[in-house]
Amino acid sequence: MRVVRNSRYIGQQRRRAKLFALGGFLLFISVFGIMTLTQNLLFAYLAMLPAYVLFIVGMQQMGKWTSTSRRPRADLLLDQQLKNLPDAKYAMVHYGRLGKTSLEHVLLHPGGLLVVVVRQVQGKIAVKGTRFTRASNPLVRIMGASGPPLASPDVELLSATTALTERLAAEKLEVEVDGVVVFTSFDHFLEEDDPELDVISIAELPEYVRYLPADGGIRPQEQERIVALMVEGQQFERTEPVRTRRPVVVKRRAPASRPTTPQGR
Repeated sequence: MRVVRNSRYIGQQRRRAKLFALGGFLLFISVFGIMTLTQNLLFAYLAMLPAYVLFIVGMQQMGKWTSTSRRPRADLLLDQQLKNLPDAKYAMVHYGRLGKTSLEHVLLHPGGLLVVVVRQVQGKIAVKGTRFTRASNPLVRIMGASGPPLASPDVELLSATTALTERLAAEKLEVEVDGVVVFTSFDHFLEEDDPELDVISIAELPEYVRYLPADGGIRPQEQERIVALMVEGQQFERTEPVRTRRPVVVKRRAPASRPTTPQGR
């Protein structure tokens, strides 16, 4: 599978997350100075709220954009799962954009496009229709507030698929656009009640991709055109397929036998 990745965007988001976390921490420390100087607890508590929000948002984003051996980044996890897909038919675009819409992960396959929304949430997740809820008591939610958020995967998926469908229609490209929500945490549990969209664990992703409809017949030239739409005006790194040549078998002739001369008596 070919990979097109916006590494510059990843670096920008990582630096932004660090600034948010640092800003929240410094603001939180300044609250104690405000309490000492003004003796006004109400004002101090009001200043503590944005400090807490900034710090939590920063820690959540740092978890999303930082990759470690124990918790690889979402794009690297997807690449690892789909690495055996043939280069000629499959391509993954990470962190592309169409106007103001972010397209974090889009897989181009023979039958069309697959928008992948990733969540690294732990614990029990209930899916009913298009609604996602996280089953946990309030204390656990407070203690794990700095962890990956669940947010609204359905809204993110709808926004990305709609933007892609409209842009492809404007370019007169008749391509099927589908979407899937993928949970990557090893200790998550999905409880589905008549879901209206596809929700799977990352271990199921290779099999899911294998059974995608392949009757779209997207040609390589069309794939490149679609990729160009998502990376327009941005700096992306491409992992091109490694082309290997078949070994050439050189046939060597057997050495000609020399004529024997009769021995003299």
